[in-house]
Amino acid sequence: MTTGLVVVHSALILTAFLVMLNGCLRGSAKAGIDAVLSVVWLGLLGAVLIIFGWQSAVLGLALSFVYAASTRPIARSLARRMLGYRTTLSSDLTAQTDYSVAGMFRRGKETDERLEFPAVATGNVGANHTVVLSRIALEKHLKSG
Repeated sequence: MTTGLVVVHSALILTAFLVMLNGCLRGSAKAGIDAVLSVVWLGLLGAVLIIFGWQSAVLGLALSFVYAASTRPIARSLARRMLGYRTTLSSDLTAQTDYSVAGMFRRGKETDERLEFPAVATGNVGANHTVVLSRIALEKHLKSG
């Protein structure tokens, strides 16, 4: 009985690792792989429920999340080594983003300056038409005006 639980939990660890690895990768088959791994995970938990009882199944369900959280860093570093690019679970942008008030105003200004068109929202031209301009575009319009 103990050997069976060890085998099932090893399979749960492997499944959690593969789910985390797939989450780090990109590609068109990602959703299909996630679906197959989810069916495998549910099948393992169902087998535990039938063979070992509901207490072992609940423990396996709870430990699955622990296994996923503990294998995520390993999966992320493996994906980086395999593919040599930034993965989808980690972004260099979040590490470099300044969330202070001054940083938010600076990012807003940079975003406004990158806009090609001064209008953020447009509609049908008519008597009731309203054009919403970005702050930078509005300042340029008023200065040139």
